[in-house]
Amino acid sequence: LLSDVRSFIKKEILYNKEEKAERLIERSDATTLKNRELLLRSISHLANAGTEAAQILILFDNKMILNKKRIILMEKFTATVSGVRMDTPTVGLVRLKLDRPIEFSPGQYVLVYLNLNGEKHTKPYSIASPPSEKGFIELCIKHVPEGPVSGRMVSLRKGESLELAGPGGIFTLQETIDNDIIFAATGTGISALRPMIETIFEMGTGRNVYLFFGAKSGDEIVYKKEFELLATKNRNFHFIPVISREPGYPGEKGHVQDVIEKYIKSP
Repeated sequence: LLSDVRSFIKKEILYNKEEKAERLIERSDATTLKNRELLLRSISHLANAGTEAAQILILFDNKMILNKKRIILMEKFTATVSGVRMDTPTVGLVRLKLDRPIEFSPGQYVLVYLNLNGEKHTKPYSIASPPSEKGFIELCIKHVPEGPVSGRMVSLRKGESLELAGPGGIFTLQETIDNDIIFAATGTGISALRPMIETIFEMGTGRNVYLFFGAKSGDEIVYKKEFELLATKNRNFHFIPVISREPGYPGEKGHVQDVIEKYIKSP
């Protein structure tokens, strides 16, 4: 089956056998494929057979990621910046209006394409908004002073256009909530969890949902007001910020993993 794939791909296949070939990567234009349908069928069988080609990534005019169990099409689309605000001193929230609706699951990400001083950059960002917000997505950006991409993202102006691809990723919300749920994140790691939490309470649940959020200081708690409001509306949502470098902080201090043990007892 691997030979079938090679027969339809005109450019070089990068295949790392030194690391037991965890990934097979190929870059090609869709126009170079003689028979795209047969190619997809071949690589699908290849992955489902459980061979050493555990993951195949093909970059077409749009993007496609093939994991062992499913194919995720990452189509290119454009978005217009509808607003940017700094939620903390170092984290910006970029809200984008899509040129067309996209279907995604809470926890998935998009790729953002930028051209900075003639150099092309591609950066993945988790979608920080729930799928219920039709036509819009929000990205949560950690501004790194020396980082050209993050600096550009938080300085975007309303009305600017961005090229994106997506959605991608298999770190998604389990559809059936049968047990209490514990979420833990630090910094912009909250991006993938926020839409999961929002979706859980949009669907409705009687289960306890815990969010342990770690930050260096109280002013670096991303989405603080939003999670506090959610907790007042839902008694089964427990929002526990954990601060590591602010001695006078009135709430939980230290590291997330240590504080979890105070609230969640082992059976």
